[in-house]
Amino acid sequence: MNETPKVVAAHEAFKPDWNNTIVVSGDVAGEVRKLKERSGKRIVILGSNTLCVSLMQHGLVDEFQIMMNPIALGNGTPLFKGLRQRADLRLSKTRDFKSGNVLLTYTSAAAQVRERSPGANIHAST
Repeated sequence: MNETPKVVAAHEAFKPDWNNTIVVSGDVAGEVRKLKERSGKRIVILGSNTLCVSLMQHGLVDEFQIMMNPIALGNGTPLFKGLRQRADLRLSKTRDFKSGNVLLTYTSAAAQVRERSPGANIHAST
């Protein structure tokens, strides 16, 4: 884990304890855009609705990986809470697990446009 490059989005800057970690605050979308332009690797967001929605509104999320658990609850946070505009997604892959969980992979409309352009091989997933 210490060798993997990590970027932490935070409301306020701080000194991280992990190796290979940078902290971004302020214009997080601008920093992610820069990462996408220079990176050839996947950028993964793990479990941050607020960050994900913010990056969606800037057209920066290419792929969503959503794990569906076979449990019904009466409350919780909506998956895309705070999203101001419609996000068109295309189901691109599913994976079933013995547990009953299903991994749903969706591609965003913005990524579908980039797929038709040269050099569009950078993906972000949640």
